[in-house]
Amino acid sequence: MDISVIRKRFLLAGYEVAMDFNKGFKAEMQWVRGELERSIDRIGGKTEPMRLVGFWQPYRAFLETPDETGAAKAKYFFGIEISGLESIPSDCVVRVIAESAYAVYREASRGSAPKAEMYAQPGYVYNPEIAGDFEIFDGFDSLGEGDPCDVLVPLRFLEAK
Repeated sequence: MDISVIRKRFLLAGYEVAMDFNKGFKAEMQWVRGELERSIDRIGGKTEPMRLVGFWQPYRAFLETPDETGAAKAKYFFGIEISGLESIPSDCVVRVIAESAYAVYREASRGSAPKAEMYAQPGYVYNPEIAGDFEIFDGFDSLGEGDPCDVLVPLRFLEAK
């Protein structure tokens, strides 16, 4: 397994949806990805090469008031990296993610990333200030089931005791 550690800051433009993994997951995923694909030409300042960024975040409202099924829920942001805030459509969500260290793993098929091992990088611990992890796809053609992506888990330096 090839896990590396990088430092990165994200400036992103895209769309966001609350996801319930037991109800409507596929439809919500299609909606958020479709919105980005329909709007891609209207978003200015795209970085090259353009890669698609998914950002999974715990959804606090769901966590504080779980439903009767105890369903796993999250917010999912889907967008692209941008170089600045000019020419962003008004319906887009902008996410500025502070610089952090990230464990990076090239996932051969989504869902197989060894997250426990990614969190256990020597000298690092999970960075709760980012509160989520990323998946980065090479383009719209790489969004089908089993397509590879880079998975990034936020880390911070382990503080000496």
